[in-house]
Amino acid sequence: MRKPLLFLLLGTGLLLFGCIGGGEPTPSPSPAATVEAQANVVQILDGSFSPAYLQIKTGGEVTWTNNGSQPRILYFIDMESPIINPGESWTRSFNASLEHTYLGEPWSPTFKGAIRVS
Repeated sequence: MRKPLLFLLLGTGLLLFGCIGGGEPTPSPSPAATVEAQANVVQILDGSFSPAYLQIKTGGEVTWTNNGSQPRILYFIDMESPIINPGESWTRSFNASLEHTYLGEPWSPTFKGAIRVS
């Protein structure tokens, strides 16, 4: 009868010692921070761009997304975009280090934007 009692006391002692450990809980590893590439996105609105001015590095790209209600063509000095329908996007690369201005309507001097490439 002494052996079962001894095993019971030892088992209970180990169980209690394991539960009240007294140490700090082991911290779980924090997830590694993910670095997301900054997207150069311009929203085409009805009558304006957001942002109207954007600065990027040489060789960078800009994507225009038409959140307006009408199809748009962007008018640059050196080219025109294809028709960008509402909900669609168009991307252009910029390799020349200068300021590229563009219009949302060729007859509207206020519906304009600029991409500064440096």
